[in-house]
Amino acid sequence: MSSIRIKNLPASTGVLNTDNLIISSDDLSYRLSISDMEKELRKQTVTTKTSAVEPNYDLASTDIGNIVNINKAAHSTVKVTSALSSAANMGDYVDVINTNSLVDVRFIADSGVSIRSRGGHTDLVDQYSSGRVTKFDTNQWLLTGDLFTSPSGAF
Repeated sequence: MSSIRIKNLPASTGVLNTDNLIISSDDLSYRLSISDMEKELRKQTVTTKTSAVEPNYDLASTDIGNIVNINKAAHSTVKVTSALSSAANMGDYVDVINTNSLVDVRFIADSGVSIRSRGGHTDLVDQYSSGRVTKFDTNQWLLTGDLFTSPSGAF
């Protein structure tokens, strides 16, 4: 089978993320959506760390595959948003670390999103603890890591 390389397409071609790339030969045809290609490329090239600047941080699609560093002087929440859930593929994840020695970090779910974890624990244990949320089903995220639940349920 021969291959043809497509390159240097002008930006004015008007390709949308809802479009499909169709690859075909004499006996085989394959369709790949542009949005799936974007997600796959983003997943393979992301290597950055985000420092949250507010005590309550809403995860976004730009956080997929990244480390979010929570280092606030107040107890903080990290929300798994419905926007993140819509943008993520199965298996996509976000890592969160707590680098403050004096405060707790709690994971919460946006309306319509569920966080599942062993024992229902949703708080990072202490300084330098980490948690990972991984999408495993539609609007379903698995939280793993150094977790506990505050006995009082409050910060």
